[in-house]
Amino acid sequence: EVQFLLESHVLQPEEASTPLKQLYFIVQVMLMNPQGAADARDMFRRSLPLLLANFQNEQVRSTLKQVDRLVGEGHVFEALKAIRSLYPLERAILGAQQDDNPAVMPLAVGAR
Repeated sequence: EVQFLLESHVLQPEEASTPLKQLYFIVQVMLMNPQGAADARDMFRRSLPLLLANFQNEQVRSTLKQVDRLVGEGHVFEALKAIRSLYPLERAILGAQQDDNPAVMPLAVGAR
């Protein structure tokens, strides 16, 4: 069983500019760099609770819980697809937050 990411799905570090893209990048490391997977899993375990605490949207929260289950079961590729599916919703949420306060745009996990 071979899993690979299309070039268009590979996120570069400088592109991890939102909380969900940062999570995606962490999970991507698990898939692409098995030697660094343990460190990436630790970072994932620290990041996920912060995301769950900061997102109020139930669809986002539900999918993040699914991502947690998928990663725990070793289905990293499926976890990446689930995170990508949330990008449009995250854009809408962050856009609404930016409209409420244009000076504040959360770009880091746990930022408000």
